[in-house]
Amino acid sequence: MPRIKILESPRLRLAAGAFIFFSIIAVITVMLALTLPGAQIIITPQTQTLTASVAIVADPAQTEIDPTNGAIPARSVTAIISGAIEVATTGSVDKATQKSGGEVTFTNLTNLEVRIPAGAAVRTTGGTPVRFITQTEVSLAAKKGSTGVAFVLAEEPGPLGNVSAGLINGIEGPLAVQAAVTNESATSGGEVKQVASVTEADRQRAVETLTANLRQQGYAELLSHLNEGEFAPLDSLSITRVLDKSYDHFAGEEAERLKLELRLEVSATAVDEGQAFAVGQAALDSQLGETLALLPDTTTFTREPTATIDDEGRVRFNIAAEGQARAAISPDEVRGAARWQLAEQMPNALFAQFPLVTQPEVTVWPGWFPRLPWLAWRIEVVVRAEGK
Repeated sequence: MPRIKILESPRLRLAAGAFIFFSIIAVITVMLALTLPGAQIIITPQTQTLTASVAIVADPAQTEIDPTNGAIPARSVTAIISGAIEVATTGSVDKATQKSGGEVTFTNLTNLEVRIPAGAAVRTTGGTPVRFITQTEVSLAAKKGSTGVAFVLAEEPGPLGNVSAGLINGIEGPLAVQAAVTNESATSGGEVKQVASVTEADRQRAVETLTANLRQQGYAELLSHLNEGEFAPLDSLSITRVLDKSYDHFAGEEAERLKLELRLEVSATAVDEGQAFAVGQAALDSQLGETLALLPDTTTFTREPTATIDDEGRVRFNIAAEGQARAAISPDEVRGAARWQLAEQMPNALFAQFPLVTQPEVTVWPGWFPRLPWLAWRIEVVVRAEGK
């Protein structure tokens, strides 16, 4: 087969070698252009403050958190407390303080000597009998009609013993057939005075005062039983049972002071504040949509101090939630928009395409390279917080 002489030309072989050499150089240059450059894009997404005010219902009958209706579970806590109190009494009663006294005359009904010992009892016989006791011994001579005088005191103190002359005419016991008795003059000296006594109002006042004191004591006791993060409104406190109630005096009884002892069971509704805040978190999350993301450590929750309790034991209160949300910008989307684009055009282009506070900072290395890398992974996207 004849040889092609043109291929044996030195000039052609030189041209072919040069072409191959420069082709290899071009391929290497392109490969380097595609793989060697790197870039950094610093973006500052827009931020905004999200707020929510949420009405919370803490219900003992609720079993789980219901963010839609603002309902959370609650629980009842109980404690046993006891205490005592003394109050001054305000009533008064008449108290007999002095016994009435006087002289009685005994008359012998026999012809024998009759001895009336001290301590013998004589009394009136009309109306309500009043009893008197002899204080001295009397001897009646052995002669019918003989007399003797003895001093007597009423058995009970008070003005009932002040009787008129002639009303004491009975002797108690066997002496009644041996002698007769009468008072020739009225007895006197029986007195009363007003002394302090217990009224029903005093007893009620003692109950109200001690109950109020024990409510405070019970509330402090209940707070010590709460778990971490729980609170119990004071208005949810109630007395569920009176276990013991003891007075030392009855109404109408003489006493300057009244003592009361109480033992009570108290209960209150405990609410987990963290569960309420979870409802607030859900309220903030509902505002994010697909374009916002909450910044870490920027959410705050505040419980309003006022709480109301309904007849079913449900605690109602409000919480305020606040958080900083940032525009949700995907670094991959930024890389996709920037790859192999002219570096000088990227700040304006990215600022127009994404919700940014300011134009991004674009840095390419080596610095003389005009475009951002073709390979997206060679582009570093740094997300910077607003104000930093």
